[in-house]
Amino acid sequence: MYENGQGVKQDYVKAGDWYKKAAEQGVASAQYYLGLMYDKGLGVKQDIKKAVKWYSKAAEQGHEQSINKLKIYRIINQKRHITTELNTDY
Repeated sequence: MYENGQGVKQDYVKAGDWYKKAAEQGVASAQYYLGLMYDKGLGVKQDIKKAVKWYSKAAEQGHEQSINKLKIYRIINQKRHITTELNTDY
């Protein structure tokens, strides 16, 4: 509701507050959306570690979008690791 401005003024901070309350209660979709907010820095300071934390909690419950986000992060990290190794060979 607050995230998209449906019936109320768009407010990412309030959206994050509501997602966090639900996420802490174990709601997988809220955990995903809270992760997404940390991922993109919407209403909160961007923090990839917190994003991964919340994606992981949702993924443990079988949340497909969270599982896909974590797969993407794994691929990115693998590429960074390979690039770092290649750069140190010079």
